[in-house]
Amino acid sequence: MGWRHFSTLHWALLVSAAVHGAVLTVRFVDPERFERVFGEAPLEVILVNARSGE
Repeated sequence: MGWRHFSTLHWALLVSAAVHGAVLTVRFVDPERFERVFGEAPLEVILVNARSGE
């Protein structure tokens, strides 16, 4: 049976399985540990003037 013979239900089940598989790969992180990673490395912000006299 080729992929062209799949019904709408088959396609919906395949897409659903793929989406659920992708969602299950997401890792949830402890917020304290997440803040600790970024707390040690400050974010540098550089402001650039879009208008120039040149």
